Amino acid sequence: MLSFCHPRTSQHGDPMEPTFISQTLQRLRQSADVIAAAWPTTRWTKISGPGPDFLDQDGSGNFKDLAFQPGRDLTLATRLHLPAQVAGVPISGDPLEATITSLYPAELTWDEEPVFTDSGVPVAAGPALITVIPQLREGNNGELRITVHIPDNQTTPWFTVYFTTPGLRARFELLDVAWAELAWAQALAATGEEQAALLRAVAQIPENLAEFDQSSLARMESELGLLAGKAARYNVHLIGHSHIDMNWLWTWADTNNVISRDFKSVLALMDDYPELTFTHSQPATYENIRQQAPELFTRVVEFIKQGRWEPATLTWVEGDTNMASGEAMARQLLESVRYSRLQLGADPSSFLAPDTFGHAGNLPQLAVSAGALRYYHHRCNPGQADLWPAYWWEGQDGT
Repeated sequence: MLSFCHPRTSQHGDPMEPTFISQTLQRLRQSADVIAAAWPTTRWTKISGPGPDFLDQDGSGNFKDLAFQPGRDLTLATRLHLPAQVAGVPISGDPLEATITSLYPAELTWDEEPVFTDSGVPVAAGPALITVIPQLREGNNGELRITVHIPDNQTTPWFTVYFTTPGLRARFELLDVAWAELAWAQALAATGEEQAALLRAVAQIPENLAEFDQSSLARMESELGLLAGKAARYNVHLIGHSHIDMNWLWTWADTNNVISRDFKSVLALMDDYPELTFTHSQPATYENIRQQAPELFTRVVEFIKQGRWEPATLTWVEGDTNMASGEAMARQLLESVRYSRLQLGADPSSFLAPDTFGHAGNLPQLAVSAGALRYYHHRCNPGQADLWPAYWWEGQDGT
């Protein structure tokens, strides 16, 4: 039997049992997720446009019964009455922050003062955090008003406004970090001594998670120090890439703007962070930059030569692989490899398909013939719930 400091029992079980660790991890995960969506339900009144007269917005930013009509603006308003705390976290004195996810141009005002406006497609710019109200107080915090401009060609109700505060984000991070560190330690602990250290670390998590604070986290991390050397032997690779839908729920002008924005942003980041590397697919986007912004294209080619920018350019676009015929895919590969060699000075070896809804059985044969060594995708993981991080894919012909 293992021994550890400060033994205790609880309603969650004997700390000697593996279930005690699992239950503690579950409590941390659930508490973190509750904080992430803890913002009080907000009732909005329709000022003009389609849909119901009142809409409730949940803590994740979703509007119940949201409805759009082609070519019609939707304007909603709410008077924000708030408590002093949310989920036990004080919010008075903190700024109100928001992330807006929208397929459509949108505007947000606070007491008639503009807070956010985007004449393009906000979701294309990524989930930026904006300050809505500089300082919250208990009670009345004024009026928020949102206007969404719906074009003639689209009505998908993809529009969310996620509210948070620095305090709520810090509380989520505290719980999330504790969960992640314990889960990683559980995976690493193999010897009796390591498992004892893990149990001592778990024992630092109080029954009442409202009492869990930075000092608790520090004590937990101190107990996990025995595993630090083993953890340090692992490398975590963060691979930046830009997935651009060339032909999605926006106009060609929007596509051009997204391509230009991504290339400019990444090049600027590379100037600021010499260690940064980047992977980008779709020769079609490179050709767009070569024609529209040749100076940017020249810089990209230079970074490719330096090994900091990987052109994962085996296919002209990130297209569907199930509906396209084998000949069509072969042409994609042929033209893309030719372009990569002539314009980028590179032989691509990574087949990037992060958003493909299915993977044709003959793709390994075709991809390998074009020089592919690896295939990267997000959707349709064959491991299902196990989410295999890596596996060998054998094509229909045995490739």
